[in-house]
Amino acid sequence: MGAAGMAGAVGLIIMSAAVWACIAGPTLDLASRDVRPGEAVTLKGVSYNRHPVVVRFNALDGPVLGTIEPTGGSATSSNWNLEGSVTIPAGARPGSYVLIATQPGPDGKLTQIPTRALVNVVGTSTPVLGGTPDAAQAARPAGLDRGDSVSGAAKALMALGVAGVALFIGGTAALIASRPKGAREAAKA
Repeated sequence: MGAAGMAGAVGLIIMSAAVWACIAGPTLDLASRDVRPGEAVTLKGVSYNRHPVVVRFNALDGPVLGTIEPTGGSATSSNWNLEGSVTIPAGARPGSYVLIATQPGPDGKLTQIPTRALVNVVGTSTPVLGGTPDAAQAARPAGLDRGDSVSGAAKALMALGVAGVALFIGGTAALIASRPKGAREAAKA
């Protein structure tokens, strides 16, 4: 009986960890993914807290493009919305860059997980249909980046969640199988 209770408790803890891992954090989305150097891009997002959002260019410590005040929440909620715009640096070369939104608190420490969105800085000239791309465009690799963006810790947490669910199901089956025959018949009736 004690082992079954212990297995159930462990299963409950592991399932709780799996559920916690699926909680969504803040989001960051762009109105347009393609923008020219020096142009503004509109940002939107949900699930922020009340602290100002600092938007940086291409790195956590990259140049600050702007600070946006979240709207729509209450003093105790983390359901504030983000809506504003930032300007891409005028000297940005054509290519793909990351906009990173952070929320430092009054003490300077981050209060939310940094969010990011990919922006494509395009050349200043519009190519003619069927025209030859400029040298910077021609040098870019074709296709999507197939890099692995899921961390090892996230994979381990997912594996623990799956193992926890399997342990819970196995423990439940073992508990049902270990009940006396009379109790099983009474449960069926």
